[in-house]
Amino acid sequence: MTRRLKPVALVGLMGAGKTVVGRRLAMRLGRPFVDMDAVLADESGRSVPAMFHELGEAEFRRLESALLARLARRTDGPVVATGGGAVVADANRILLARNFDVFWLDVGVERAFRRLKGPAGRPLLASGPGDTPRERLERLARVRRPLYASSGERLVTGQATPARLAERLAERLAARGGSR
Repeated sequence: MTRRLKPVALVGLMGAGKTVVGRRLAMRLGRPFVDMDAVLADESGRSVPAMFHELGEAEFRRLESALLARLARRTDGPVVATGGGAVVADANRILLARNFDVFWLDVGVERAFRRLKGPAGRPLLASGPGDTPRERLERLARVRRPLYASSGERLVTGQATPARLAERLAERLAARGGSR
């Protein structure tokens, strides 16, 4: 009988490093890597900004939730970089808690904004009522921070390299007895 590997999910603000750290963690663990935004873009044939523009945020979130549910059923234990807003839906947070080893990559707004280099490709930063992309990121961080905190074990990104963060995550998984 094949052992089921529990998926690992990385949550956090856009610019937290979920994709780059997730890729390194997947390589370290010998598991597949899934970037949810990339999969959604591939499946729809549209970029994420185009999906937001053409379908609207509500439909994007519905597709995101359906993808998360599919990933929860996988038995090969993928390392998943969630979208920054995946934790907004209560059902997604419940699904994550029940089916994934979840880690919150905690990044400060200033560092995240520097990494993002502006709103290009980030629909929630590109538009909004009369404020700047930086102010929109700060608002998103205020709203989402408690959701990230309740979703997974916190790992402050700080000055650590992606390789070091992946190493810390692998150590934490091992301390939990590995992903079941």
